[in-house]
Amino acid sequence: MSARTGGEPLRPALRLLSADLVGRILDEAYELLRDPGIRVQDAEALGLLAAAGARVEGEIARLPTQLVEVRSRPFPRRSTSSTGPAPRPSATAPAPSTSIPAPRA
Repeated sequence: MSARTGGEPLRPALRLLSADLVGRILDEAYELLRDPGIRVQDAEALGLLAAAGARVEGEIARLPTQLVEVRSRPFPRRSTSSTGPAPRPSATAPAPSTSIPAPRA
């Protein structure tokens, strides 16, 4: 803890890339996922991607930008209480679903 911040730890922000450059990098990544796409060697995974809106040709899945954008949004941060951060899931928690729902229009 720091006396200068009223007991809150300092959290410096580090920005290595401009917002414009980040946008250009993301645009290039979306283009590569769309064309040439990605090679997937699992039939179930290909089926899930196709159901979510990817164009599947053999082992190649071409992901539309909308599909990638929906899946890459950051999750909201967990709030912390005065006792510390939220507990991590237990090892006995059920495995997450492997289904990929289709993006909403």
